[in-house]
Amino acid sequence: MPQDELTKRIAKLELDLREAQRLLVAKNAELTAHKKALADQEKRFQTLEASRQESEKEIKILRQQVVDLTSANEQLMQQNDQLKMERVKPTPDQLIQSFRLAMDQLQQSLEPKPGERVGYSVSQFDVDLKTTVAVDKEDQTVRLVLPEPGEQIPGDTLSNVRFTFSTVPKVDPSDQDLVEVPMLLGLSKEVAASELAARALKIGIQSEQESVDPPGTIIGQNPDGGDFVLPDSAVDITIAKDPFVHVPQLVGQTLKQAKAVLENNDLLPGSIEERASDAPEGTVISQEPEAELKVLRGSEVNLVIARQEMTKVPGVTGLILEEAKKALQRAKLVLGEVKSHVSSKPEGTVLEQTPGKGASVPAGSSVSLIISVSDLVEVPTVVNKKLADAKAIILKAGLQLGAVTAKKHPELDGVVLDQKPAGGRRVKQKTALDLIVAQKVILRTVLNAMKDHKDMRKTGFAHRTLVKRISDAGIDSLAELKKLRSLSDAELKSKLNLRTAVGAKFLKKIIADVMA
Repeated sequence: MPQDELTKRIAKLELDLREAQRLLVAKNAELTAHKKALADQEKRFQTLEASRQESEKEIKILRQQVVDLTSANEQLMQQNDQLKMERVKPTPDQLIQSFRLAMDQLQQSLEPKPGERVGYSVSQFDVDLKTTVAVDKEDQTVRLVLPEPGEQIPGDTLSNVRFTFSTVPKVDPSDQDLVEVPMLLGLSKEVAASELAARALKIGIQSEQESVDPPGTIIGQNPDGGDFVLPDSAVDITIAKDPFVHVPQLVGQTLKQAKAVLENNDLLPGSIEERASDAPEGTVISQEPEAELKVLRGSEVNLVIARQEMTKVPGVTGLILEEAKKALQRAKLVLGEVKSHVSSKPEGTVLEQTPGKGASVPAGSSVSLIISVSDLVEVPTVVNKKLADAKAIILKAGLQLGAVTAKKHPELDGVVLDQKPAGGRRVKQKTALDLIVAQKVILRTVLNAMKDHKDMRKTGFAHRTLVKRISDAGIDSLAELKKLRSLSDAELKSKLNLRTAVGAKFLKKIIADVMA
């Protein structure tokens, strides 16, 4: 085949090869993009699936709550009907006696207290009662017939009966000197104590009551402001308390701790739900209402407690170690202890696993593996190491030091330049590792070696003359001597003042041979 045609074919093949490489790179990029898109879709699917499961769980809870409320409502209705049936029907005499007793108790409460000059009484107390009036034929007594609960009675059969009780005020004279109780409402406890002390009075029983009034102010007193009492009497006060409290932060606390915090803040634990989470088991992971919101005292705070997430151990026997590690990560597990065992299986193949396939364990648990290894050892890389260090590394790896060959080098000395077998290969134990070690060459040694070169005569000068001219040219290192080889024959002839360019050509060959 003609040389030109062969060259053209080779050039075409190279073009085709580059085009194939370009297409391969493009296909790889496209494949990578598809893999990324597939991974994104899988992630979105997992998110949607988790959301769907959570929604189904909430719907189930709501349905159960509806069933519970319906059952509770039916029970309340039954209790109401039972109470109606068991309700005691008062007789007219009992009703009148009840009114009389209520009037007596009210009058007693208005009697003047010790030291007070004036008592109070109700001037008139009216009771209207709609009932059926009947006359007993035997003793001609009038009776009031009250309707039964739920009984429907025509309106024209009912009569309006009014009972009126009247009383008159009376004065309790006393010669004792009384003091007037000051009005304390709206004052702080400290100011109220000062006001009472100024009138020879003191604070009595103190109580708190939730109120929209400013916390700490007095919203009730007994006796009232304007009453007259004996000196050194006590005035009971009621102090306003804020009906709202801030919801404390409970996330991260144990259930026991959260309940104690709620109790200390006048709040109650509400519903307590468990949910799988990476948080420590039994700790609060969410709350409703959220922390720092203001709610009424006694309100309930719903809690969600972390439950340890369980997962199933995948089967990884038969997989390569890296593949097994990825499978464990997908199952939310971690790689535990890895031991090796000599086997005919490919290097790094998983032979056994603990726990076994299908075991249910907490997420984040470790899985221990036993992987296969062969009786081969990996050849260490000793290039650029000193010969003594390289020998120690080789013996430690279970290999032997083979042939050591010296190679001249302008700078390095005693350093490994190459090895055989190469580092990273796997070979049998006790295999010999051959080394090529640098032997530093100095300028004087190279110049002396030129003397015995077979082409020295062709330079046109004696060895001593050439060495002198090299020295006169300022060449004092192997690097400078090596640069002479890069000069043209004419440049070298001029630099060393040689007779002919042919002599310069032979000198460059001698330098190359000696430095090789």
